Amino acid sequence: MSGVALGALAGIGFGLFQAVNRRVNVTLDVYRATFGLMAVGTVLLVVIALATQDVGQVLRAPAGALAAFAAAGFLHFFVGWTFLGLSQQRIGAARTGALLGAMPLFGALGAAVVLGEVLTVPALVAVAVVVAGVTAVALSGRTNAPASSLTGVAFALATGLCWSLSPLFIRIGLRGLASPLLGVAVGMAATTLVYGVVVVVLAQHSPAVAVRRVLGFVILAGVFVGLSIWGYWAALDLAPVGVVLAVTQLSAPTVAIASPLVSGDPLGGGGRWLWIGIGLIVIGSVALLLRSG
Repeated sequence: MSGVALGALAGIGFGLFQAVNRRVNVTLDVYRATFGLMAVGTVLLVVIALATQDVGQVLRAPAGALAAFAAAGFLHFFVGWTFLGLSQQRIGAARTGALLGAMPLFGALGAAVVLGEVLTVPALVAVAVVVAGVTAVALSGRTNAPASSLTGVAFALATGLCWSLSPLFIRIGLRGLASPLLGVAVGMAATTLVYGVVVVVLAQHSPAVAVRRVLGFVILAGVFVGLSIWGYWAALDLAPVGVVLAVTQLSAPTVAIASPLVSGDPLGGGGRWLWIGIGLIVIGSVALLLRSG
């Protein structure tokens, strides 16, 4: 399977994760909810890695590669997922998911500077279409609480920035440990351990009944994100960073459709601008998929 196709499947999985995660975030505090997702995803990936990979590669890998994977995990999971939860609490899952379409712009620029990856003109046009979709979404969903909405948009864009920088570290790590699955398992496990300390220090107390009420959703979201992040890292091993980040924006229409069904999260009055933006994101992503075929 091509890297672009893997990225597209990962994007759909991320959309389903965000929709389910919204259900968790309305019940638990962001830190505890994020730790639960990370714990489930880590266990899943470690089990798959033990069953399918030569884990001795981790012991033989250069320290720099392991450090790069840990840095990627810190940016993507520790910082990015926290910003994601904060954004969803303020502007909902649908708009947060769509605003993550800024990732291709950030990622393409970073890959050009750090990795020397320069996209072709048609690919750049497709990425620009995706970014135009982000702009349309940013114009949608104006609420009666502009300060909260603005903060939510800022958190969403910060998430996109973190998620577009982490692939640079992933690429660096894969030079020393050529297994995306082992790499993501290392990065996620290291970050989960650190995040556990944050939960103990910062997380608010959540009643046991509240935890039990959303436990199934935490497990489901953790499975979605564990499999999706594996596909995402594998895609980055096969295709340019900017292209992979663009096709993963299929998460935007996925979360827009799934979120009202899973969490009852309405589209928040986004109106035509929201759907225009989602349409542009889909068009740009499909164009990249067709070019990779």
